[in-house]
Amino acid sequence: MEVAVNVMKRLLTFSYMIMILALMHLILPGQCVQAADEPIPEQGWMEWGDNYYPLKPVRGGIIRVASPVYIGAMNPNHFPVLDWITMSYMYEKLINLDGNFKPTVPWLAETWEQIDDVTVLMKLRQGVMFHDGSPFNAEALKYQFDWIMDKKNSAWTRSWVEPLKSVEVVDEYTVKWHFKRPWGGLFGHHGQCPRIRGFGKGSKG
Repeated sequence: MEVAVNVMKRLLTFSYMIMILALMHLILPGQCVQAADEPIPEQGWMEWGDNYYPLKPVRGGIIRVASPVYIGAMNPNHFPVLDWITMSYMYEKLINLDGNFKPTVPWLAETWEQIDDVTVLMKLRQGVMFHDGSPFNAEALKYQFDWIMDKKNSAWTRSWVEPLKSVEVVDEYTVKWHFKRPWGGLFGHHGQCPRIRGFGKGSKG
């Protein structure tokens, strides 16, 4: 009997809380909404243009950014990896995220097509160069991921691409991704992590 009474008390308390929240939802929004005919107050952060920054952009120069802590080894495949923002200044993605954080925006990859459960065909952007003048193409992409998957290189990101079986060069700007099993995370992986880098013209020798 005592247990039943305690349960009833808890149910009543919960019901009162729901009623209070419902009343707050009805009352408070009306107080927070600004009337349509009221002018929007001036705020500096909303202003853009010459009044905000009258100088015109120019090419060249050096930008220096300070960090209060050590930013890491600047290799997305080796620890420590502490600053993905700074790393994104020097590394690229195959796919970018859209406004809903979904990997749908072509970047270094222009198109991709799911051929079957374990194969994806991807067309790469042409005319892209690494910092040393080397071309970004299917061979460069294959070399990148072969390097990651090679145990001798101790890349911690090898675990991220564990479902990947191989990267096949179809032509100069086309690759096929072959998986050990269906891998739904491929595009999210490419959209989240900037890791496409130039190894240099002599890196394979």
